[in-house]
Amino acid sequence: MMLTNALLTALLLAAAVPLRAGDSPLFAHTNLTAWCIVPFDAKQRGPEARAQMLAKLGITKLAYDWRSNDIATFDAEVAAMAGHGVAMTAWWFPGAINAEARSILDCIQRNHIHPQLWVMLEGGEHLRLAQAFESTPAAQAEHIGRMVTAVRPIAAEAAKLGCQVALYNHGGWMGVPENQLEIIKRLKRDGVNNVGMVYTQHHGYGEIDRFAELLPKIQPYLLAISLHGLTRDGDLKHNSLRDAPLGQGEEDLRLMRLIRDSGWTGPVCLIGEMAGVDVELRLQDQLDGLDWLVPQLDGHAPGPRPVPRAWTKPAASPVSIAPSEAPGSAENGELSGARVAKWQDDKRGVLLLAFDDSLPTQIDNVVPALKKRNLAGAFYVNPGTQRWIARQSFWEKTAPQEFPALGMEYGNHTFTHHGAKDAADFEEEIGKCNDVILKLFPGKSPHLVSYALPGVPPQDWNITENQENEILARHHLVRRPDYVIAGSPGHYNSVDQLMAFPNEAIAKGGVKCIVFHGVGGDHHVVDMPVFTEFLDKLTPMREQLWITTAIPAHQYSIERDGVNLKVLQSDGRQIRLQLTSTADAVLYDYPLTLIAKVPATWRRCRMIQGANQSSCQPIRNSIMFDARPNGEVITIQGN
Repeated sequence: MMLTNALLTALLLAAAVPLRAGDSPLFAHTNLTAWCIVPFDAKQRGPEARAQMLAKLGITKLAYDWRSNDIATFDAEVAAMAGHGVAMTAWWFPGAINAEARSILDCIQRNHIHPQLWVMLEGGEHLRLAQAFESTPAAQAEHIGRMVTAVRPIAAEAAKLGCQVALYNHGGWMGVPENQLEIIKRLKRDGVNNVGMVYTQHHGYGEIDRFAELLPKIQPYLLAISLHGLTRDGDLKHNSLRDAPLGQGEEDLRLMRLIRDSGWTGPVCLIGEMAGVDVELRLQDQLDGLDWLVPQLDGHAPGPRPVPRAWTKPAASPVSIAPSEAPGSAENGELSGARVAKWQDDKRGVLLLAFDDSLPTQIDNVVPALKKRNLAGAFYVNPGTQRWIARQSFWEKTAPQEFPALGMEYGNHTFTHHGAKDAADFEEEIGKCNDVILKLFPGKSPHLVSYALPGVPPQDWNITENQENEILARHHLVRRPDYVIAGSPGHYNSVDQLMAFPNEAIAKGGVKCIVFHGVGGDHHVVDMPVFTEFLDKLTPMREQLWITTAIPAHQYSIERDGVNLKVLQSDGRQIRLQLTSTADAVLYDYPLTLIAKVPATWRRCRMIQGANQSSCQPIRNSIMFDARPNGEVITIQGN
């Protein structure tokens, strides 16, 4: 056995760790598992430094969440953890037996360890019970069958190594515990007995109100539970509430008491996920919250609430209705507040994927990959180049037919990409490119088009910034936001390097833009496997990240920053709002996302603005919908 001495050391060190957390065995530090601490660590620790950190914190178990660049150090990770008294009790596992899965299984076999294999399969938004199941029994049964088929080979490989498989609730249909239970029970009927579930409160917003009745149902199949700071509908109220550490949520004590009183004795996890911070500080915040809460389980008076090191409680939204404009509360039949979300659908940040120079690999590789995952991208084109002419049928026929429905757009990258001899030459380059774009995507006139400066030597760029700005304004062109270029020599060539940008957009609530050129060929090349893995990792992030193109993001931010939201009527019959913005209404007419409180008696709401109508079901007396800031009255009716 490779780690006999190391494992003995681990056991001896673990025995020396104090219980802490009120000496409650369930919530003792010796029963805690650190989870999701590898990819979100701003210090980018390696195996040894990570093991030292956990030993310093007194955490003796690790659920290992890895990325592709960590595969080469799998054995080093196991050895480092064992050497510092940390057992690897769980391992994030792919949704199929692929090459990465084989690397994990081989490492587990070599090192004679038996971690749970945590499998996500699908992700998505946090669903409430009303949206938790497929629309028909047949569709529900088909979905369960597909998941059973996907899990079965993973369970078979795990069984060979004495491992259990835990289904992970990461939002969407698969994140609904009742759906996971059906999958587990179906597998048990087929003789597969090593599949259970891990329940993470980080994705448990949909079950907060019904957790008391849910816990006894899932308890027989529960292999681990992950604690988090939870506030009712925190995922809807404010993006930063999703990162609240334990002890900062309004539901933490109640949920912990339910878990303790259930008699469950399995492992308890603390999640380190939070982009852009030192994961040691994040885990310390979780530990502080746990130690503060545990004495309260038995009725002891709490001390001062811990002040987190890595998280700040969000302030009220800067775009909201003042109290004097929103009298009363939802309980007595009147509106209590409304706000404009910072980004569409109240997402936490924005990511722009851009593709420059009209390259063949963008047609052959990029577009199919984006379409497969329903992701948007902007293509900054040069219609006067041979590259365009060689694939003219796609650029001038196929793309204009398909792109609008896919949320994709063309951007102006100048007609021939040769630079600018002078102001007149630049205006011709810009104008001819714009003429092609507007002919292929007519829409209303005028409308904004995104612009990206072509990369040329300094001697080929002979206009001033003021001249450039004047010409752009005449053609209703908007500069692309600051960006990084993927595939540059030595830069942004790996999945982890690329993933830093969506993580930063979420952490800082801003806009990040990645520019690609060749994918799988051409110039500034990003390898196709890197690109597809990057897109696969982006897909589950869409619950927090608005992946769009430059013009919608630009319009939304300009309109939002100049918004004025007024309450015209608020009572038990209806709510009437008026939304305006100081932005030019001709060019800036993108819908903004509103979040409003409605009376508690309303079970369904209908929103009307001019000819546009939509409906939704309130969640905790709140609705989220889109409206244009054009001054037309917004009427919300309930029943």
